[in-house]
Amino acid sequence: MGHSRRRDALRFLGASALLSAIGFSASSRAGTLGTRVSLPQGSYILTRLVERELVDGKMLAVERSWSCRFEDAGRGMRVNGEQLDCIVRAPAALATLADMERRRTVSGPFPAFLTGTGRIASPIDEQPIETAEAV
Repeated sequence: MGHSRRRDALRFLGASALLSAIGFSASSRAGTLGTRVSLPQGSYILTRLVERELVDGKMLAVERSWSCRFEDAGRGMRVNGEQLDCIVRAPAALATLADMERRRTVSGPFPAFLTGTGRIASPIDEQPIETAEAV
């Protein structure tokens, strides 16, 4: 899967998790498709945990949290978020990589645009990172 498609999938999963956590589904079906949802008030925390088993059986885990808030966007909503924390659990041999990941700020699935019924309206435009730049 390419970088852009992988990012789009992660954005969708993150936004879907956030929406379901506050009480409505991004994949609503008949009966609720036309029902406008009210703008959630206050801030919410979205946490994403990604775990990978390494070749030697050890685990690498990255957990990020964002503070999220909803704003009126005319016929829909805009969800903004700001990274709060990043926890990395990695074997000692990957300490340098783990430290780099901890210091990296990630925008996550934000900003996200939702229709008035709570469906994801459009993906975030983001330029793919070149492999040489990432390394």
